[in-house]
Amino acid sequence: MLIVNAWSEDPESFRPERFEGLEGEVKAYNFIPFGRGRRSCPRAGLANRVMGLALATLIQSFEWERISEAEVDLTGGIGLTMPKVKPLEAMCKARE
Repeated sequence: MLIVNAWSEDPESFRPERFEGLEGEVKAYNFIPFGRGRRSCPRAGLANRVMGLALATLIQSFEWERISEAEVDLTGGIGLTMPKVKPLEAMCKARE
C-alpha cells in the first residue's frame, strides 16, 4: 500500500516555478504520476493494465540472456520508479 501526501505542494494553486531547478528523480517523491482527485488521469487504470500486457508480450516473444556471467545486482536506487543502481544489460533474440 502506498500512502502519498497529495497536499504537500499546494496542488490547488497554479505555480509553475515549483518545477524549476529539479535535479533527477530526487524531487519526484513530491509528485504523483497520474495526478489525484478531480484532475487525475482518466486512463491511469488502462495504462497500468497495458504496461503489464506489454511486459508479458516482451517476455513471451523474445529469448532473453544476460550479457555477462556476473550475478544481477538487484540493489535499488533512489527514485520514484525504483531504478537499479547498476542498470541491467540483456540481449534478446526473437523466438521462432
